[in-house]
Amino acid sequence: MASNMEVYKELIVALDSEDDLGKVIRSQIIVESIIVKIIESTVVYSHQLKPMELSFEQKIHLALALGLDNSWSKPLKCIGTIRNKFAHNLRGQIDKSDSNNFYKSFSQQDKSAMRALYKEKESEFKELGYPEYEKLEPVHKFSVCITILAGALDAWSDQQCKSTPNKANHNRPQKARAERR
Repeated sequence: MASNMEVYKELIVALDSEDDLGKVIRSQIIVESIIVKIIESTVVYSHQLKPMELSFEQKIHLALALGLDNSWSKPLKCIGTIRNKFAHNLRGQIDKSDSNNFYKSFSQQDKSAMRALYKEKESEFKELGYPEYEKLEPVHKFSVCITILAGALDAWSDQQCKSTPNKANHNRPQKARAERR
């Protein structure tokens, strides 16, 4: 699994250099890799998951069942829906409904945090030629939302990894039983 900084750099590169199709597909893949990291850090025998060939939606449900905050369910499902629309239809651009639906999928608390963060960095964004959030183009609103989602999930994952007991300890009872045989 790539480090947090590598994942963040991959996301920024995808959002800066890709066309809208690439932005959507690559950012969904990056978010999915964070979901996999959450799952693998929580289950004891993560190698047992690979043969299951879980879909993105199944991974979301598994992460939620393992303790991921339910408030992330709607944004995660929304990015999956947007990704599927792009992957299965000939669409060239992220439109207003994509970015608005994605934004609306976040909890009120997360929307407030998103706006506060954007406001905090507004002078830097203005230097780069970006207007206030409400006047952003749909593709840039999408970029703000996906960056917040990926960053929040990654931070949550790191916090969980620190608080989850070492999975190696789960193997000890099994090894002890095997040695007694």
